[in-house]
Amino acid sequence: MVEWRPIALQGDVPPQVSGCKTVSNEDHFYFFGGNGDGFEYFDTMYKCQPDTGMFEKVECSDVKPVARNGHTMVLVDNIIYVVCGYSGKKYLNDIWAFNLGTRQWSCVSDGEIKPRFMHTCVAWHNHLYVFGGMDFEHTLSDGAIFSLATKTWRDMESPAMLQRCNHATAVHHGWMYVFAGYRGGDVVLRDLWKMNMETEKWEEVGLTGAPCYRSGHSAVVHNDRMYIFAGFNGENLDDMHCIDLGANSGSDDGNDGKGKVILKGYRIETEGAGPMPRCYHAVWMHGSRMYIFGGITKRQRHNDMWSVDLATVPLMLKEPAVAPRRWKPIQAKG
Repeated sequence: MVEWRPIALQGDVPPQVSGCKTVSNEDHFYFFGGNGDGFEYFDTMYKCQPDTGMFEKVECSDVKPVARNGHTMVLVDNIIYVVCGYSGKKYLNDIWAFNLGTRQWSCVSDGEIKPRFMHTCVAWHNHLYVFGGMDFEHTLSDGAIFSLATKTWRDMESPAMLQRCNHATAVHHGWMYVFAGYRGGDVVLRDLWKMNMETEKWEEVGLTGAPCYRSGHSAVVHNDRMYIFAGFNGENLDDMHCIDLGANSGSDDGNDGKGKVILKGYRIETEGAGPMPRCYHAVWMHGSRMYIFGGITKRQRHNDMWSVDLATVPLMLKEPAVAPRRWKPIQAKG
């Protein structure tokens, strides 16, 4: 049985916030940034103990990143990296590093890539892969790769069709997957792309039963599945889906016979009460549990936390989330 579990929070609980980002190590969850009601932007680091829900502010150096929203945050070797974002006045193109051992912030890059927010960033083999987002003019289709060893950037080429922001990205077995997002105007997406992180070559992935169009959603990977939660497509969503990444085995079941990969998406049915519909929430994995925090529903921001054990999702799911369209015979009359 798949059930959401509310987490009772205590201590220095962060304010109601959207656009906050989170990472997790074995001992704590770490939260940074986001914005609250009244367009207040935050620059406080919090940490939370998983078992007790106890929050506390993290005391750190006076030198720290400017308050921001729409940034990304990743953890590599006990260092938290905060990448780009929007300060309320300026689109940012910096990287800040927070050492969990010394509790010191340091700026490791500033001004070397195109400013952006609402992008994604993943870590792989001591590199940060930044993709998409929005600047002060339009949504972006480009990306860049930052070497943590040399502190240098290089461009990451991508097709023009990948132009988007507010998408979700996850890494699985050397592939970076990008799902849905917002292109601009009234164009909300529901497509899936993947990039080989060795060759940096992109390809579009066919989907059956894909989740509906959305942006501002979240994605995590657990046991060969990419889990999609919530988002916005004209209204806030509270649904959860998974895409079976393990289906791409090179067999006829994993492609269309012409070399194009075809994957299946499934809706995950949950029992009992769950989180309110929302977008721009934080998401992270801790063990087999997926956690969410904050986000916004219409104009109401949240500071609640929920978790769901993805190990309870059945190994065999019955039907794709959206049934494929089929021709229906109609008997002629007369």
